[in-house]
Amino acid sequence: MKIFETSYLTKAQITDILKMWNSEYPSQIVYSNGQDFENFIAGMKNARHFTITDDAANVEGWLCIFERNNADWFSMIVSGASQGKGYGSALLREAKEHIKSLNGWAVDHNRDVKSNGEPYKSPLEFYTKNGFEIVSNERLENNGVSTVKILWRAEENK
Repeated sequence: MKIFETSYLTKAQITDILKMWNSEYPSQIVYSNGQDFENFIAGMKNARHFTITDDAANVEGWLCIFERNNADWFSMIVSGASQGKGYGSALLREAKEHIKSLNGWAVDHNRDVKSNGEPYKSPLEFYTKNGFEIVSNERLENNGVSTVKILWRAEENK
């Protein structure tokens, strides 16, 4: 497993990430077209992308650190076939090497479904195992998906 860092994603990488996004996230937040997803990616201020690829150079995991409201935030996705192999934890470890804190949003319930009809499992347990705290008084409702803020700080995890 090798992690690559870049400030620019190729069209092929964006296509792979969009496919993972639409397969693994709740159906309410899938992107119906590639241009909307490209606009989402382009809107990430000072983005740093970390990818894990398979032998054919297809993206199997992606994490992006970006700036929002003078803080470092992240978005992350790992393909269903690669979940449970340590890719997500490896991406987080790599990201944590470069920053002092990471903010994110995570679904904190198991009521949503993926676009294929399968249940969407909350990733909160994964994030808490990776040193994140749950900021339970900060929530985001986006397109019918309810999330809670998660936060990792370097000084709390050394």
